Amino acid sequence: MRFKSMQKLDEVRMRHVGPREHMYLYTVATSPAHQGKGVGGALLNAVNAVADAKGLPTWLETDEPHLAVFYAKFGFKVVEEYEVRCGNEVFTPNFGMLREPVPQSKVALT
Repeated sequence: MRFKSMQKLDEVRMRHVGPREHMYLYTVATSPAHQGKGVGGALLNAVNAVADAKGLPTWLETDEPHLAVFYAKFGFKVVEEYEVRCGNEVFTPNFGMLREPVPQSKVALT
C-alpha cells in the first residue's frame, strides 16, 4: 500500500518536472524546539542557492496547508492539489509544489 502512495507522488512530480534534471526535497522537517527560529528558512535558502546556481527546478510535496504557505515565501508554487491514499487512510489535500530556478543575473539584482 505504501508503494502505491509513493507511486502517486512520483506520478504527480513527473507531470510537472518530466524528465528534466531537478532537485527533490523529499522530507523537510524542523524539530519543534527549533521551529520559528529561522532554521527551516535557512535550509530552504541554501537549497534555493544551489538550485539557482545549477539552473535546476526544485520539487516538494506537503499535506499541510500552512506549510504550503511557508514554502511559497521561498518561491515554491502549488502546481497541483491531489489526494494520496495509504490503505484506508487518505491524506488530503496534498500539495505538489515547484520552484523554477532564478537566473543568476536576477539573483545578483535582488
